[in-house]
Amino acid sequence: MHGQGRIYIATLLALLLTVSIASTVYAQQAGRPAAEGAAQGGKVVPRPPVFFHEAWKKPEGPDPRRILGQEWVSSPNLELKLYGPGTKGKGKDNQDDPRLAPFAGSMIVNVQGEPNNFNFIWDGFTEGNWALTLKDKSRFVNLAGPLTKIRWMSSQCGFHQLRPVVKTADGKYYVGDKADGLTADFHETEIGVADVRWLELNPMTATELGLKGWQNPDLSKVDEVGFTALSRGTSPGCNASTRVVWIEVVGYPVPRTGTN
Repeated sequence: MHGQGRIYIATLLALLLTVSIASTVYAQQAGRPAAEGAAQGGKVVPRPPVFFHEAWKKPEGPDPRRILGQEWVSSPNLELKLYGPGTKGKGKDNQDDPRLAPFAGSMIVNVQGEPNNFNFIWDGFTEGNWALTLKDKSRFVNLAGPLTKIRWMSSQCGFHQLRPVVKTADGKYYVGDKADGLTADFHETEIGVADVRWLELNPMTATELGLKGWQNPDLSKVDEVGFTALSRGTSPGCNASTRVVWIEVVGYPVPRTGTN
């Protein structure tokens, strides 16, 4: 009986060990598909497309400067919006040089010659704060999420700081804390929208509403996208001003449903 007892105990232990190993293997195998399934079955968010890219039309003639208006927007589906007193001064006569008087108080479009040969808009003639946005006539843009971008090519002089501006579908305006400052040459800037903190913007004065504190706008339906320097320019020359060659928005298009 003693020998048989040993055999019985050994057999029982072997059986328990087998069951334990099988249970461990099963648990590991059962857990692995769940992890793989989460990776494979999880929703992959595609990178957003370029929603719009706007470079201005080229003025012709010996003096290529023109007051900025809708006619200088290249894309037929984009509507130009100008805000603030810096965009309202057409015809003000306060320039020492009479050749500059027709442009006083206005945003203008101009041409950069060699070695660049591109068009740009300039705020050097503005006599107050300004903001500029572009509105797609048939679509909102979804700028929520980590992959959306606002890009531009620009050059700032003096202490000018170029900042992103958005108008959301609820009619509110915001200006971002990411700023593009003084550089020796034109350069490209990319702003990740998810990295931006926003203050409300007063569209009548083109000034930030800082006392309201940081805002959390709903960026799932953005009506307009653009930029501002939150300051006036100086002319002649580039002493304190900003120049923008193009602006590009990367985001998910959202159809407008009967919305103006």
